[in-house]
Amino acid sequence: MTQISNLVKLLRLCHNDQYMAQICFYDIEESEKNHFSGLPDVHDIKFTEQSLTNENIESDVEILSIFVSSTVDISSIEKMPKLKLIACRSTGFSNIDLVACSERGIAVVNVPTYGEHTVAEYTFALMLALSKKIITSAQQMLLGSIDHSVLHGIDLQGKTLGIVGVGRIGINVSMLAEAFGMKVIAYDPFAKPEISHKGKIEMVELHNLAAKADIITLHAPLTKDNTHMIDQILLSKMKKGVFIINTARGELIETNALISALKSGKIAGAGLDVLEDEKLMDFHEEALLLKKSKVGKETLEHVLANSILMQFPNVILTSHNAYNTTEAILRINKTTVDNIKHYLAGEVRNKVNL
Repeated sequence: MTQISNLVKLLRLCHNDQYMAQICFYDIEESEKNHFSGLPDVHDIKFTEQSLTNENIESDVEILSIFVSSTVDISSIEKMPKLKLIACRSTGFSNIDLVACSERGIAVVNVPTYGEHTVAEYTFALMLALSKKIITSAQQMLLGSIDHSVLHGIDLQGKTLGIVGVGRIGINVSMLAEAFGMKVIAYDPFAKPEISHKGKIEMVELHNLAAKADIITLHAPLTKDNTHMIDQILLSKMKKGVFIINTARGELIETNALISALKSGKIAGAGLDVLEDEKLMDFHEEALLLKKSKVGKETLEHVLANSILMQFPNVILTSHNAYNTTEAILRINKTTVDNIKHYLAGEVRNKVNL
């Protein structure tokens, strides 16, 4: 089988002008299309602004490129019998059924790094907005009614920042925190030993981080083992008045538990760029949901909980926007082009499945 596969790759290299693949990009804005001009014109390239759904799937697609707002599950995979490569325009790939892909010989590749500084800066933007009550202050100015008694903020200098996940983004967050004069503690069961010596990070267990941190920020990838890692039990261990920042994945936090902690005053505020079932906060996705004959109870609960979060004045919600800078998008799309070109040449780079 391997010999046949290698022969196919060799034939592609020798007769590339005769080989045409259908390449489909979803979640693409009009302004981004020129980023993919480096792909050979011989291939059939299609762009769709919408996320991937069972209704807009191209059945002949061989190479599929998506953002995290699209989901590739077993039902969509079965509608793409020729699919051989999924090029994620993201670092995370929890929106893809990797097992089903591996069973069918579909390679999944990602963008290993593109926004470690971008997301770290956004994390501090949320942190500063919460700690200085910038949103509330701006709203008061618009209304023409200023009440400084509700605008008391806190200094970051001297506070303890708890970082969950010290990969590239977490490390950059720690360096920014050091510049602000904060003490940094972190939890990451997969951290390299030298991490504790970089950026003056003290590694601790998760329950210790919860008990000591004044501000907690999440930068861990989502796995089946850490879903709802921030739950009612862990929230109960946190300091009263803690702030929580999440620019990673919404499912890391049990939303209903967070709502209860916000109501009780245990949590002073939250800056959330991601939510559970966050795509359903989009009107188009909500409309698609309502058209379905069956909707899971858990999905409906997430939609309701996310709507409740929007009512808290001490919660800042943004639409998975931490990555969204001109520079980061260029890096994402350039790496995606490189991933696809290498596949067309018979080599798979940045593969995340078996």
